[in-house]
Amino acid sequence: MNEILLFTFSVFFLLVFWNYYWKRYVLDSFREELFSIRARLFDFALENKGFSFSDELYITFELILNGTIRFGHNVSLLNALTFGLLNQLTFPGFKIESKLHQNFRACPKTILKPSLE
Repeated sequence: MNEILLFTFSVFFLLVFWNYYWKRYVLDSFREELFSIRARLFDFALENKGFSFSDELYITFELILNGTIRFGHNVSLLNALTFGLLNQLTFPGFKIESKLHQNFRACPKTILKPSLE
């Protein structure tokens, strides 16, 4: 009987720890990293002459970062895997390409190359 109570208490403790502490910690760390990336993007646009705040690449990247910061609590590995699997089953051979990826390819390499090294 004691083993059952100990097991039940342990499972309850792990669930509380997972839902109220670990998930919040991971979400806060994820958002903090995104804030850091956004700040580096701002500094990059501020320092480089060929890259400005009005460029389509900067605007798209900042929109994606802001949206991910705002809705980061909805991001999960299971959602990404489900989306990828359903996409491949529904539309075989169809490649999803974001506007950000298109803008990266269109951006002159002389602007991005020094900061990517």
